[in-house]
Amino acid sequence: MRHVPLFAKGRRLKRAFHHTAAPLGAPQNPAAATQQQALRRLHDEAGAGDLPAVKAMVAAGADPAAALEGPMASLCTTALHAAAGRGQMAVLAWLLDEAGLAADLCPAEIKTRHRALMSAALSGQAEAAALLMSHGADVNARDYKSETALHMAADKGHAAVVKILLDAGADVSLRDRFGLRAQDVCCNNPADALSARARTQRHGDILDLFHQAQQARAALQTADLSVLAADVTIFPLRLKTEKGKAGPNDNGGKSRPGNNGAKSRRRAA
Repeated sequence: MRHVPLFAKGRRLKRAFHHTAAPLGAPQNPAAATQQQALRRLHDEAGAGDLPAVKAMVAAGADPAAALEGPMASLCTTALHAAAGRGQMAVLAWLLDEAGLAADLCPAEIKTRHRALMSAALSGQAEAAALLMSHGADVNARDYKSETALHMAADKGHAAVVKILLDAGADVSLRDRFGLRAQDVCCNNPADALSARARTQRHGDILDLFHQAQQARAALQTADLSVLAADVTIFPLRLKTEKGKAGPNDNGGKSRPGNNGAKSRRRAA
């Protein structure tokens, strides 16, 4: 076997790589790159609220349910996300009603599991959030950090969105991967969520909403317990006893008075 110097092997590998590798910056799949360009334009038009342009692009073959791949995972969204995040109600309503997109649309390419409702919550678009929930968006859906739309709206200080989410039944007890509830992210100190100090911060109105929701929840639980207690029927229990020993509903194994006479009358009959 002929010995080949190491540097010669290196030159051969470099030459082979140079001839097989694609040029730097060139798209690996031209068709995929063209599709992404079309999706980017659709995404931009949806965010800008240009409904005629969105309709024309969808009619031309652009998929409104496809995810636009961004340089970061957080930028991977659909046209539905763009319309919800910008509050473009005409486009959002058309995508839901005419294009047939699901309100909880989340393609597999969106690794963060970000929903359109979360986009509306982050940007404070209360009307868009209400429209999405009216079309079946899950108010308690979570992303990859276990955060809900309520966490995001509370963190950004969007009181109107927080109120809409709470009215829709958002669960205030859900915690993210750090163990924080939505009301906790309003404060610097989670243990002091409803203190007077926290109320002086910019999230004071939101904390009041959480406090009212907690009071309403406690009152509802109390009412449910009262109804349950009123419906409970107590039945007498017959305790099993050893033979010959009297129990609460037993007379020691003896027949009750009048039983023998009744049996005799039945035999005679």
